[in-house]
Amino acid sequence: MAERVRVREIGDDEGRRLLRIVRRGAGSVVTWRQAQMVLLSTEGLPVAKVAEVTFTSGDRVRDAVHSCNADGFESLHPKYGGGRPKMFTLPERREIKKIAKSRPVEHGLPGQHDPPLHQLAKQAHRRRAPAQRRRPGQRRMIR
Repeated sequence: MAERVRVREIGDDEGRRLLRIVRRGAGSVVTWRQAQMVLLSTEGLPVAKVAEVTFTSGDRVRDAVHSCNADGFESLHPKYGGGRPKMFTLPERREIKKIAKSRPVEHGLPGQHDPPLHQLAKQAHRRRAPAQRRRPGQRRMIR
């Protein structure tokens, strides 16, 4: 049988810090839940009981304990990715906005007050500014 998963020896300062995170619940929910799992594990509860108390799986509890043993308190804080990359650079955005805010007659379009977005996109493409295909994105950029 495999050895029980336990958190490394935690000092008084670290214990107080864990208690503060769990009691106050300030900040991220992810941090709070992982701190709760680590705190329960330091009290000697088995993985199955910690999983039951925190409404999660035993695998998640084991991962939290192992990462806390390896990285310390840095493992409690979530590491989010950077998100989706930007579709346009700042100069491209300025060019598209300039086209959108100008008069349609200046671009050879019929004299309309508010030209359709597909015509603005076509005009931006002619000027070598990349045109975004999704209309909500075009409207957001014009603002």
